[in-house]
Amino acid sequence: MKIIEQSPERLVLRYRCSLWLALLFAITFIPGGLFALLIGLAIDRTAALDLGNFYIMPVGFGIIFSIAGFYFSIKFAEITTATFDKSKQTFTLTRKTICQKLEVNSIELSLNAILGIEVKTIESHSADSSDVYQIEIVLDSSYYRIPLHLNADSYWQQKVRVAKTIANFLNITYFSGKPKAPAAKFQDLSNNQIQAEIERSQTILSQHPNDPEAHENLGLLLYQQHKRKNRKAAIAHLQQAEIYFASQSNLKVLEAVRAIKTLTIWQKM
Repeated sequence: MKIIEQSPERLVLRYRCSLWLALLFAITFIPGGLFALLIGLAIDRTAALDLGNFYIMPVGFGIIFSIAGFYFSIKFAEITTATFDKSKQTFTLTRKTICQKLEVNSIELSLNAILGIEVKTIESHSADSSDVYQIEIVLDSSYYRIPLHLNADSYWQQKVRVAKTIANFLNITYFSGKPKAPAAKFQDLSNNQIQAEIERSQTILSQHPNDPEAHENLGLLLYQQHKRKNRKAAIAHLQQAEIYFASQSNLKVLEAVRAIKTLTIWQKM
C-alpha cells in the first residue's frame, strides 16, 4: 500500500491487489495458449502430414490457456483506495475491480469512529512460507477491525511505515504491541464458547426479534464460526442490525455494523 497523496487535510493510499500475479498469469498463459493454438492450426493446414485430428489437442489447449490468461489477469487486477479526509471528517475505503460487479464498493466512516491502527500478523502454518501482514483500522465501537486491503503480504516494514503515517496524520494510537490493541468483540472465544453465544443470541431474538445488538452479535458469531457456510446468514443478521440501529439513530454503532457487513460481503468475492 502506497501513499499517493498527502496534505494537511487529506491522506490517500492505494493498494493494487496482486498486480504481479496478474501479470504473471498474463505473461505465462496468454503467449503459451496462443503458441499452442498456432501449432494446432499449422498442423491442421499441413496437408503433407497425415495426423488425423491430432491438431484438436493443441488448439483446445491453446484456447483454454488463452482464456485462462485473460481471465486471471483481469480477475486479479483490483485497486483498493483508502482516503482520510479531515475537511469532511470521513474515512472512505473503496474497491474497484474489472470483471466483478461489487454489490457495495465502498465503506465510509467518520474519523471519530477510529480508535487506532495496527499491523496485524497472520502467522503461516507452513514451513515453506513466511508470515504475512495487514494494516487494520481499530474502531472505537466494539474494537472492530477494518483492513485497509483484503490481501495480506510479507512487506512488514512498509506496513509499519504506512501505519505510523496514518496514526500521525489522524493523531491516533499506533498499536505496536506496546500498547496492545484491545481485543475485538468475540475475538478470543473458543469454538464451544462461540456456540454457546450463538445459542444465547438466538434465544434473545426468539423473545425480542427487533433487538439490534442480538442481530449484530449473531451475525458476527455465525461468521466467526464458519465463514463460508454461515456467510449468508451472517450478512442477513448484520443487515437487520443495521436497520434497527438506524431506526434508533445510533449512528456510531450503525457505521461499524455497516462496515463489518460490507467486509463480510467482500470476503466472498
